[in-house]
Amino acid sequence: MSKGTDSESESPSSLECWDYSIELECLRGPQDLQLAAELGKTLLERNKELETSLKQHQNVIEEQTQEIEYLTKQTAALREVNDSRLRIYEQLEVSIQELEHTNQKLSVDNISDKKLIKTLTAQIESLDLRCEELQKSMDEMAVAQESARRRQRRSVCTPDTPQAPPPAPAPAPALPPCGGDEDEVLQLLQQIQELRSQRAREQRKANDLEDQLTQLIQENACLEERVAVLQQKEEEMQSLQEELSTLEEIRQGHLCRRCLRGQDGGTLTADEDDDDVSIIDSLVDESQRKSVLMQLQEKGDIWKCIWLLITSPKLILLLLAAFCAHIWDCYVVPLLMLPITLPLFLIRSVVCGLSWRCSRS
Repeated sequence: MSKGTDSESESPSSLECWDYSIELECLRGPQDLQLAAELGKTLLERNKELETSLKQHQNVIEEQTQEIEYLTKQTAALREVNDSRLRIYEQLEVSIQELEHTNQKLSVDNISDKKLIKTLTAQIESLDLRCEELQKSMDEMAVAQESARRRQRRSVCTPDTPQAPPPAPAPAPALPPCGGDEDEVLQLLQQIQELRSQRAREQRKANDLEDQLTQLIQENACLEERVAVLQQKEEEMQSLQEELSTLEEIRQGHLCRRCLRGQDGGTLTADEDDDDVSIIDSLVDESQRKSVLMQLQEKGDIWKCIWLLITSPKLILLLLAAFCAHIWDCYVVPLLMLPITLPLFLIRSVVCGLSWRCSRS
């Protein structure tokens, strides 16, 4: 750009250093004063045109420097956003690792609880079998006790037999073991009730652990989804940074082209083309600014979609093609058709006039 400005600033100084000796020799006569005046006027007009072109190019350079500053600010803001998101990703990774450790601990606890439940169920089944055996023994003892009582009654009812009373004390010692068996049965029943209550507690605990496991699995799945979404956002940010870098390169390419046009001394048509390109660039820049602000505010996924649509190079090329086609159809084609349409219109008007005169005459 500095080379283009130097070449443009050197263009009027080259006119000042022009050798006018040949022109002065040709204009020594008094008749050539008019030619000298015309030559001076043309030189002044040329100087004014060069000054206006210099001002225009300086304005273009200032605008492009402002655009470059704006793009640098955008890149800095996007880098800050990317850094903050990387920090968030690191925190999420740490939390995910902690959740995985807790999940492993809970799975180990669940396995141990299941083993405990199995052992307790086995103990309960064995105790149930023991209770059934004791119940059978109690029934047998009750039957034996009743038979002993009947024998005792029969012996009391028969007075002929003098030797019947001595066997009466025999069932008496059998009563204490019955009472001891009853106590043992009661203790076993209490143990069974305690084991059943303990089993219910263990089942509740196992159910609670299963609920916690399901909750942790759901939380882990949600965190994995969030990590996937954040990775997608990171990829989108990287693509946005790549597109911004390409936009900066494109801006630099536009600047170089305009400098070359200034060195060649472009005509008014070239200036008009540059104005059209600058208008298109300004429209694209405004849309990009709005989209960047929306992206930085992070108000929703809709603005992210709009930002992606606006910053995609394919969509920009399509918009530029549509805009150029509209300009071509509305302005360029009618101007190109003027040399054909004007004579046809004049011929038509002349023919209409002649026919009107002939009909009138």
